[in-house]
Amino acid sequence: MPENADIDPILDRLRESFIETASERLDTLDSYIATLLQGSQGTTDVMTDFRGQTHSLKGTGGTFGFPLISVICHRLEEYIDDDRQYLADELEKVQDFVDQIRKIIELGINPDEAESEEILATLPIRAIAPSAPIDVRELKVVLVSPMSALRQLTGFFLSENGCQIESTDSPTDAFRLIIEGKPDLVISSIQMQAINGIDLGRAISAVSFLQNTKMCLLTSSADIGDLSDGIPEGFACVRTDQMEDDILDLVSEITAGSGS
Repeated sequence: MPENADIDPILDRLRESFIETASERLDTLDSYIATLLQGSQGTTDVMTDFRGQTHSLKGTGGTFGFPLISVICHRLEEYIDDDRQYLADELEKVQDFVDQIRKIIELGINPDEAESEEILATLPIRAIAPSAPIDVRELKVVLVSPMSALRQLTGFFLSENGCQIESTDSPTDAFRLIIEGKPDLVISSIQMQAINGIDLGRAISAVSFLQNTKMCLLTSSADIGDLSDGIPEGFACVRTDQMEDDILDLVSEITAGSGS
């Protein structure tokens, strides 16, 4: 699939959708904080929902050019890591995180490095002893494609399905990431320099401690028929023209198989 301008309008629409969705999530977070400050019944469920909204925002921020939002959300998750009732002054500090994210969304661009450091320096610091992390099951995915637009689009749908992603344009770097990280899933373009996606998958399959890593190839519906004889058994495919549905099915299959 050649990289062309056809993907750019899709990415622009998804970026606009992210900004709109992020604004709605922030409104929801504001309402959750107000409820928690009231201390009414059901605050445990409210905090659970708050964490879920924050986690979703963290997963998509970096995908659409807002890496600082993902970092702030990560810091916020650390701040509210304990499953307990939070005091009013702590919730006011939680509001500081949300307000900083809103400023970035309203600005419409990710702050530069110097400004990002200043913002992070103003965030509240967790002053209580850490407890066991929240049990959030994330599939670890290595995504490799020489096409940046295709990586961004694929990464968006993976993030929407709760995946933790490392991406690269180099199959050599991808193999290193796979060996070091032992991911649940590898998604690769078929055509790449030096080594193609099928050969990369075969190399992964030959490593004993990667036997549980699922290999998936990015291709189009039109091409998948021509390639069917050359795709090894057990490899999955994500069709670039039906990416959202295929990724949802693939993640659901792997998650169900892992017993999560």
